Amino acid sequence: MDTGSGFRQTLPVRSRRQGDPTSRIRTSQEWAVTVFDDAPVAAFSDIWRELVAADGAAAAAMQAWDAMDRTTVQCDPDRTMALTALALDHLPENYRQACLLEMAWNSVHGSRPDYALHRRCVDQWWIGSGRASVADVKPVPKPRRPRRDQRLRIGFLAQMMLRNPHYFNTAIVPTLAALPKDQFAVFLYAEGSHPLPETLVSLVEHAKPLGDLNSAAWDIAADDLDVLFYLNGFGAYSPFQLLRARPATRIASMMHCYTTFGPELIDAVVQDRDLVTPVHAQTLHEVVVESDGPVLMLGVSADAPPVVTAPRHRVGHIVFGAFNRANKITAELALAWAQILDSVPKSTLLLANFTYQHVNHRKSVLSLLSDAGVDLERVAIAPFTSETAEYLGLYSTVDIALDTAPFNGGITTLDAISQGVPVVTLCSEDPNGCMGRYFLSHVGRHDLVTNDHASYVHRAIALADEGGALDHWRDTARDRLLASRLIRPGDFSDRFADVVRTVLATPSAPDRAVARGG
Repeated sequence: MDTGSGFRQTLPVRSRRQGDPTSRIRTSQEWAVTVFDDAPVAAFSDIWRELVAADGAAAAAMQAWDAMDRTTVQCDPDRTMALTALALDHLPENYRQACLLEMAWNSVHGSRPDYALHRRCVDQWWIGSGRASVADVKPVPKPRRPRRDQRLRIGFLAQMMLRNPHYFNTAIVPTLAALPKDQFAVFLYAEGSHPLPETLVSLVEHAKPLGDLNSAAWDIAADDLDVLFYLNGFGAYSPFQLLRARPATRIASMMHCYTTFGPELIDAVVQDRDLVTPVHAQTLHEVVVESDGPVLMLGVSADAPPVVTAPRHRVGHIVFGAFNRANKITAELALAWAQILDSVPKSTLLLANFTYQHVNHRKSVLSLLSDAGVDLERVAIAPFTSETAEYLGLYSTVDIALDTAPFNGGITTLDAISQGVPVVTLCSEDPNGCMGRYFLSHVGRHDLVTNDHASYVHRAIALADEGGALDHWRDTARDRLLASRLIRPGDFSDRFADVVRTVLATPSAPDRAVARGG
């Protein structure tokens, strides 16, 4: 491949050498233009070699660093990981540490999550700069006033989640509603300064916008919490100073708990034991607290449209759909989809996700499908919509949903079930590879869970011929979901209380580090 003429015409790279590499201001006006931007990942190695030959490894590494701005905004972990692999060992140390933060997140959010790499990145970051970045942070004092009652006092810390109302309303609001106020004093904290919606305020003891989370430890400590639940995974923007200040008796993670925060920041992760895998023990510094059932109550959106007749009755053929992030689609998965489309006459494939707003994702996925032999005339990409009702309405145009693997869908699988669309999933024993099985088992559809690509293809093809079963599922799926343990509270409040008490009995992360001699 001749890439020389390309990079020679590249505009000058924006320099951040005098700035803070962890302050990643990503606006379209300030993006550097680099030769990597429009190139396929397969060409990165050739481009890198030519850049190194022309300008040296250090300058090439800074080109790759600038290209990471665009790939991060586009939610493209695979491209970001390819760039960091080239640049990491050639960056100045402060940039290298920032790069490790990016790698720690992207390593478990790409098409092939790598949990061992995630652990190594977090450990290297903690030793290299993480510990030092919080060394001056002291634990904030707890209130000395006596408590007015014996309720368990818990807080939920939501960083950025309020920017995705559908996700928050599906995965968090039902949990808040299921915790009785005579048993729990519940507090909700969010970054930023905007007032929180009244629908949230009414569900909790107090809902607080906290501005900069790293400056909010005293505000949270004043609420005298037993456990503060952090609802995000490890990432470059995690509030490390807040976590180090320990504004609650214990701090736990309960979502994205396949990520670790290192040895001293979070005490425990809470997980339904049906989702606990050997990877958790290999990846996490935190203690895994297992629950006998879901640790979050889920819900069907109030904006969900009614379930309608399957589209095959209207268009005369089966429509498959995949609404997961574009970066979850692999070459192997594209081959499986090609076999499915070839075997189901006139069938088509509808893709929909916010990631398809970005041209690199559209080009990459269409290239994967074309290389697998898919006629692209049979593939459509739905326009992006941020409106929940419009997004869920897209399921009315899908007969069968095809899950991604090895990184399964999460809330998208729940959405499909709620709209009467069966989901064929390919299961593995990794944390991100068993979500489809988890959701489908709760609604009695073990028959849609497969364990290898051949059975995945076979099941999807067979399902396309089960017209009566497809119609019956469309008529009954939402009711089955609403009656399931995922949504119906049942013993949830008692189960959650047991989880809180178990977390409280867990030695704190700093104490465990001292015991290990850390």
